[in-house]
Amino acid sequence: MKKLILICLLMFCLASCDKNPLWVGNKEFFTVKYSNSLLPSVSSTPTNQSPFINVDKISTLNLGNGTVQIIAEGIRIQSKSNNFEIKNITIFEKDKKKFEVQDEFKNLSSSNKTDIATVLVLDMSTSLEDLVFNLKDYAKSFVDKVVNSTEGSKVAVVFFSGKNDIITTGFYDSSNSEVLKSLIDNYTNYQSRTALFEATSRGIDMLDNLTFNGSKALVVFTDGGDNDSNNPQDLQNSISNSKYLRISIGLKGDDFDKDDLESIASSKSNSIVVKKKENLKNIFDQVARQIVSVYSVVYERSDQIISDKIEIKFEFEVDKIK
Repeated sequence: MKKLILICLLMFCLASCDKNPLWVGNKEFFTVKYSNSLLPSVSSTPTNQSPFINVDKISTLNLGNGTVQIIAEGIRIQSKSNNFEIKNITIFEKDKKKFEVQDEFKNLSSSNKTDIATVLVLDMSTSLEDLVFNLKDYAKSFVDKVVNSTEGSKVAVVFFSGKNDIITTGFYDSSNSEVLKSLIDNYTNYQSRTALFEATSRGIDMLDNLTFNGSKALVVFTDGGDNDSNNPQDLQNSISNSKYLRISIGLKGDDFDKDDLESIASSKSNSIVVKKKENLKNIFDQVARQIVSVYSVVYERSDQIISDKIEIKFEFEVDKIK
């Protein structure tokens, strides 16, 4: 009987982990090793971290006047089925085998949204014509949320149906996003085929060719599987090798292909199936929040000479994106 109770408790814990912030996302963290003998240096990747956190880059900057910055960029929190926004940051340094909160330094920590360059890949095939008015509104709202998240964030759009009907825009930021929204409003080239992989690959190429000091991401919306891309398997392999955050949104319908949708997302949790068209607005809003939930943290400390490496811990309180 005791064994049965333990099994039930374990199953409950596993089932509820992604729903209960006490289990997932309450205290996510990573640690680095820092030293300053001749020059300040820090481990370029975390020396330890919780399983739900990703960090793109860690570096140091000597500001002079007795101050060194330890900079962590491209921080995202994501479990297997949910994504999270950072609400609070605490920084610790290990002293005598115990982590101590570092509150004696000015500018203990600062959390800033990272500039994000995003390509929105939009299926405009004839099967979506009855939804196109609303879809354009969702796309424009997505643009607003991204470009207004930071001063340097920007968005481009790839419109597609068949492989010969792929149209790309430039990247636009908050200063000229009205031009991009006009291009969305004025798009009318609806065709019957779906070159999903070719359009996705085109979006990745746009990110590859963009010189940008920030993070990059791709969002794809479709209601069907690929039926018109040349060499689809090669394109799928190329897409999966891309290191960008990739989110796919699929509206379930007659031509829907879940495998195609999952193959272009960077993780299973980033492949979203929408069963009812009435839910699309909420999904586009959620994805926009997820896209801009990437952070940079700057920790300022004394430039004291330290020959031994010390361990610094960055701890995050987060909320699930709903």
